[in-house]
Amino acid sequence: MALTVSAGDLETLRFCESDEAKSIVQNIAVILATAKGTAPGEREFGVDMSFLDLPLPAAKVRMIAAVREAVETFEPRVRVTGVTFDRRGEAAGRLVPRVEVELA
Repeated sequence: MALTVSAGDLETLRFCESDEAKSIVQNIAVILATAKGTAPGEREFGVDMSFLDLPLPAAKVRMIAAVREAVETFEPRVRVTGVTFDRRGEAAGRLVPRVEVELA
């Protein structure tokens, strides 16, 4: 099963989600919305944001690597198959990643 997730998919947070696909989508959205170093008790959790303030082309490449690493580290039930960006965000100078995953 293939899924596509962005940080915007974290509209409603449900603890103890019983549906596995919804649980995975929610977990990935939380990972994408969390900057590494900001989660109390788990400073390694989240996406490394060291690419901030780089020119957009360089930031995209660094963000793809950071997103892949974070998702595959903290959501072992999936394998990242691609990372793309929302074009509307790019027009405003923001990188909004969309992560494509397959269940492992």
